Amino acid sequence: MKCCIIGNEARLLPWKFDENDEKCRKLKEEFEKFIICRIEEGCDYFSLGMGSGVELIGAEIVLNLKQQYNLFLEAVMDKTGDKLQVGVLRMLKDIMRLF
Repeated sequence: MKCCIIGNEARLLPWKFDENDEKCRKLKEEFEKFIICRIEEGCDYFSLGMGSGVELIGAEIVLNLKQQYNLFLEAVMDKTGDKLQVGVLRMLKDIMRLF
C-alpha cells in the first residue's frame, strides 16, 4: 500500500527551521507514531514532496524506520529544486546517500 506525505514548508511552521524547538520535537514524536500506524496497516511505500519542513521530517522518519521495516521511499521534486535553500539541499543529499 502507498502513502503520500505532504505538509507545510519550514518557513510556515511555528518554529521555522529550529528543530530543537519543543513543538518540533513533539511533532516528530507524534508523526513517527502516525507513520508506524500506517506501516502496521500495510503501508510500505512512502511518497514525499521533499519540501523543507513536514515533508523532510517525514522522509527522515521513514528512513530511520527503514532499519526495522522493509520500506520504500519515493522522493518527488518539482522544477523549483534549484531555488531551494542551501541547507535544504544538503539535507536532500544526505537523504539520498542512504539509498
